[in-house]
Amino acid sequence: MRALLATLALGALACALATAAPGAQVHAANTKTVKVGDDFFSKGKVTVKKDDRVKWTWGEGTKHKHTVTEEHGRWTSKEKKTGTYRHKFGKTGTFNVYCATHPLDMKMKVVVEK
Repeated sequence: MRALLATLALGALACALATAAPGAQVHAANTKTVKVGDDFFSKGKVTVKKDDRVKWTWGEGTKHKHTVTEEHGRWTSKEKKTGTYRHKFGKTGTFNVYCATHPLDMKMKVVVEK
């Protein structure tokens, strides 16, 4: 049974590799981290590749709740004092991000490249 499963797995892998476009480069998704603190994001701008993720991490000792919100409301985190929020960027472009609690003070950009 194990031999059969191993053979099937190798066959599936061979088919996947055979159908990949010759010379195509595969991008391994990465994650960049931004700290969320009282009235600030640790980075004003983050640049990632398409299909990468950004992870926002609320620091210990944060006194009040913050959000990570895309300017057009396409996605947003819950209000938090601790924890993390991740977003995968499937489209290229520049995304303006702010905290709904402090929209004038807490802003940043995520630039997504091909």
